[in-house]
Amino acid sequence: MASVEPAVSGGHAFAVGHEVRLAASPSFARAAPGPYRIVALLPERDGVVQYRVKSDNEACQRVVRQDQLRSQVGG
Repeated sequence: MASVEPAVSGGHAFAVGHEVRLAASPSFARAAPGPYRIVALLPERDGVVQYRVKSDNEACQRVVRQDQLRSQVGG
C-alpha cells in the first residue's frame, strides 16, 4: 500500500489523498463510519486549518477542522 506523506506547509498535518478518521464527537453522530479521504486543503478558520473530506459511504463531502481528524495509520 502506498504511503502518503503529510503536508507541512500552511500548518496542515495531512495531505490530499491521506486517509483519516473523524474524531468521536456529537457533531458527527450522523456521519458515515469508516475512513475518509482528504480531498482538499482549506485555509484556517479561527486559527485552525480545515480540510474537505469524503467517505465512500456518503454522497456528500464534509468540511472539518484539523482537530476533528485522526490519522488512519494501520487500519
